[in-house]
Amino acid sequence: MARRLRLAYIVNGFKRKATYKKRKNEMLKKLNELTILCGVDAAIIMYISFESGPVIWPSAGEVQQRITRFMNLPHVEQTQRMMSPESFVEERIQKLNTRLLKVKKDNREREMDALMHKIITGERTINSLRVIDQNDLDWVLTTNLVKIDNMAEEIMRHSSTIASSDFAPAQL
Repeated sequence: MARRLRLAYIVNGFKRKATYKKRKNEMLKKLNELTILCGVDAAIIMYISFESGPVIWPSAGEVQQRITRFMNLPHVEQTQRMMSPESFVEERIQKLNTRLLKVKKDNREREMDALMHKIITGERTINSLRVIDQNDLDWVLTTNLVKIDNMAEEIMRHSSTIASSDFAPAQL
């Protein structure tokens, strides 16, 4: 299990340089793997005060070619995969809302299952339920009955295929 890294500015200059070199090499290696494995054109330019010049990967000439190729694309192609911070947040909110609805639905089903169990054991009565709880309980019961019917049909189909194969005449 990987331990969680605390991200904060490293005040000690020696440790900061050592961490930078280690992470830079790891990042360049991962970027190289990404370009090879996924066929992606990627480049990186990093500036830091304690290096003599910028770190450019793969090389200055190739980076310039990639930037030129990108700039020569029509504006539509340049921006088709771009995402503004607002659209990113909207998309993320939409995904989280979808997940939230699913979790709420699952929780309500569990709540209705627990309520059904209490009704069966006599701890609660149907008459004491709110109308919305009665409707949800009806939905859960109907859903469970459909599942039971489907399983029963599957068992019947399975048992009939086994029975018909048991009585089939022997092949000579």
